[in-house]
Order: sequence, then C-alpha cells, then structure tokens
Amino acid sequence: MNLVSAQEILFQEDFNDCALPSGWNLSVTNGQDAGVTFAYPLNTKSDSLSIDGTCMVIFDDDILGNNMPDFRAELQSPLIQVGDYQTIYLRTDVHFRAYDTSSFTVYLQEEDGTRIELRKFDADDQTGTRFSQITPMSIDIRFVTESTSFSIVYVYDDAGMYAWWAGIDNIEVIGSGTGTTVVKEQFNDCSMPAGWSINTLEGQDDWQFGEVDNNKASATTMDGSCFAYFDDDGLGGDAAFSTSELLSPVFDGSAFANFHAEFDLIFRPYTDIENIAVLVFDGTNYSIVEEFSDPVGGPQFNVYESISLDLSTFRSNSMQLVFRYDDGNTYGWWVGIDNVKIIAEGEINDICTNADPLEIGKACIYSNNTNAVFDGPEGSCGSQLVGGLWYELIAPADGIIKIENTSTYNDVITVFSGNCASLSEHLCGNDDEHGFNG
Repeated sequence: MNLVSAQEILFQEDFNDCALPSGWNLSVTNGQDAGVTFAYPLNTKSDSLSIDGTCMVIFDDDILGNNMPDFRAELQSPLIQVGDYQTIYLRTDVHFRAYDTSSFTVYLQEEDGTRIELRKFDADDQTGTRFSQITPMSIDIRFVTESTSFSIVYVYDDAGMYAWWAGIDNIEVIGSGTGTTVVKEQFNDCSMPAGWSINTLEGQDDWQFGEVDNNKASATTMDGSCFAYFDDDGLGGDAAFSTSELLSPVFDGSAFANFHAEFDLIFRPYTDIENIAVLVFDGTNYSIVEEFSDPVGGPQFNVYESISLDLSTFRSNSMQLVFRYDDGNTYGWWVGIDNVKIIAEGEINDICTNADPLEIGKACIYSNNTNAVFDGPEGSCGSQLVGGLWYELIAPADGIIKIENTSTYNDVITVFSGNCASLSEHLCGNDDEHGFNG
C-alpha cells in the first residue's frame, strides 16, 4: 500500500551543458581549478563512463598529480525556494573513491550561512573505483530544517594527500505533502530514542541502533549515519528464532483526520516466511498496515527504498507505529529502518470540539465516518458504538426540530445539550436498520 502523493520538482540540474551552470558557485583551493570539470571522465585510471552517459561534475585529485598542494573544492547551488512542504527530498547520484582520510561531504546551507551536514562519504562509504559506480543519495531535508529556502554545497577534500576522486550528477529537490509532523526520528544518536520501545516476542535478541558489525555487510549503514536494524544473520545459525517489535512513541490519532507514515526500508529475507510487518497498535489491538516478505532494496544496507503508508483507517485516541520483524523460525538475513516520519493533516468532526455547524432549513450536508473514531458519551439507546460524528445546532427559543439522515448502515443519533465538557442527553434514536441490532 505504497502511496504516491502529489510531488513538485522544486529544483533540478543534470549538468548536460558540460559547463558550470548559471547561478552556481565553484571555489577551489590553491588555484587547482583543473581538478574540477563538467565533462566525461578523462582519467585513464578509470573507464570513460560517466554516471549516466552524459556530462557530470568531476572532482579529480588524482589527475592533478602527486606532490601538489592540498586540493579542496566547493560547489554551491543557487538559493532553492521550497515553500512549506512537509517532505523535501534532495536526490543526487554520487560517486566517491576514497584514499585514506579523503572525503566528500554534502551540506545544506541556510540563507544566514549556517551549514548543516547532510551526508559524508569517506573510506567506509566509498561507492566504487569507477565514476559509473554510484550511490543514489536521497535525503529528506525536513529532518534538519524547516527553512523555506536554502542552497546545497558539495565539498571534496583530499585531506592533504594524493587522493582519488568524486563525482555527482542528476540533482533534484522534490517537495510533497502538507500538514503537521507528529513523529520524526533518524536514530542518529545511535541508541534507542526517547519514547520508542522494543517488545521481544520470541528469541533472545532485539532491535539495535547504530552501525552493523557483520563482515557480510559491505555497507554498515543505510545512509551514512546510525539507523535501527535487526541482524538475524549476525546472531548465527545456532541462535534462537526471533520475533521482535520496534514501537514508536504514542500519538493522538483523534487530533487530525489523516495520517501517513514515511520511512526508509531495506529488507533482505532468506525465505518467503521471513518478513517485516508494519502495524498500528491502539493500546489493546494490533492492525496490520503492510507486510513485506519479498526483498525491499538490498541486498546491502545502503540500498533501500522509501516507503509511504496511509494510517488513516487505523485512527484511535492512542496510536503507535510498530515494525515487527519475524525470521520465520529460520536462520534469516537482516532488516533496516531509518528516517521515520508520521505526518498528520485535516480535521474531521469525530470529536465534540470539532463539531460541524448545522443550520435549520438548509440542505443536508454530506459526511463520511469511514476513518472516524468514537469520542464522547455513548447514547443510552445503543452499544458497541464506533465512528461517531458530531454536529452543533443553535436551537431557536421554541418550535419543533426534525432531524433527518440517509445513512446506509445502522446508526444511533443522540441529542445532547450543554458544552463538550458537560453534556446532558435529551434524546436517543436507534432504528436497528439494515438487519443490525445494537
């Protein structure tokens, strides 16, 4: 149930003009401008293939030769206007070949000059030896800033050594979604975040936070920073079978009409019985939102997919997002979760304080209680009530009021007076229609 929300491309650059684009700024130390080109690879120590068969940006320390001054190059984009989107992805194809402590770092720069590191590539995070070997970097900017405008800075640093190279291409900034972020977590503190919890249902191990320590994992993180993972392979073939849940903080599902979850996922199963399920827990019951038994991304941790799931159907006054890993009672592989965000928006009149106004003599209004919670006192003429909607009417001093509805299910209509904090029941109607009683 992956969702595709409306997206807007806010900025893009493919460098296909084979020159420094208008509005971009390039600064290079020690006059070594020849180390940065907008072209195809010319270094004979690599193949001649670019990232996508067109021109790209190349930061080539090797081609400058040995015994040269330090080489540090910064490429800065124009100011990018992004508005108030709740999700803003920066996407860049990145190649980096490391030597010792050389690095390639991507920053966000605020209008006041403040820089925020988005991702650093180093010896533990190189993408290959040829320019055509890349990592498709994808970062949600909203985890680090709420700014409506910023620029992106790409920095190559040879750390004072005769090092190799880096390259970038196909930069996009894409905005989507509005609303309020109620849960946001990147796991970058490398420990279980406040409000999160683990529930181990079977086995002796549980979710971990940090970098993976497994010699079968060529990449130890998903995006260069700590993340949440369950490494069943790392436990060994003699370990007890495992089922473990990672639970988000509790949030109030009645506060908004619509909720959706976004997160990055890599899942490498060994058999089709091994699975990772995404659920919602309301304090009593679990509801499955989506279950994955086929591979998602992978096989290595740094190849993942961005997932978006609608949680609106599972609204309740108390909600938790749950990631449940089950190795299927076999010696499995691994799963990784990162960059979790739950976004809420809209109102629905399913709590008293959000009651929709009614006017006497006006046409009927249409409402939908499909995702509504039940909040408030139950009417005296019904039981097992779910999906309540509230309406408010300022009644005239005298006269008779007739309330009509055209629901297609057995409904209960209760009339109260007073305010939401102190309600008094006056009437309760239950027609027990459509073959239902209660």
